[in-house]
Amino acid sequence: MNGRLNEGQEIPISVDPADIGEFGHASDESYLRYLDVVMKRAFAGLGWTLERFASEGCALVATRHELEFKQPARAGITLVAKLTLRSLRRTQLAGQCSFREFGSGHLVATVDSVWAWLDVRRNRPAMIPGEIVAALRSTTAKKD
Repeated sequence: MNGRLNEGQEIPISVDPADIGEFGHASDESYLRYLDVVMKRAFAGLGWTLERFASEGCALVATRHELEFKQPARAGITLVAKLTLRSLRRTQLAGQCSFREFGSGHLVATVDSVWAWLDVRRNRPAMIPGEIVAALRSTTAKKD
């Protein structure tokens, strides 16, 4: 834990043959799996591991994903994923994860997402904890 959101961290992701869909490139499902890895790592930087989410009775739940393919990702290449947070509301945050081909830097795909903080005991949206809000605001302020 480093006490800050690991936003902007570049995470290498190998495109495996199992990730390839019927059209010969990494499938939609694969990109959502990759995004899940990126989000887990980002929040682990704040100490919000899966175990902490469970013990606190909350979850970060996707309410929207919009995937845009720029070029195909084929088996055997390595992608570099990078998360950029865009906005923060009381119970939601939004961001984009870009996937670039390692080496060439070509943009392969982006996923724009919105996540809601959920109180799993009540099955209702909840306020994002203050420590996360502070980290997100601090991250956003550093970009300006």
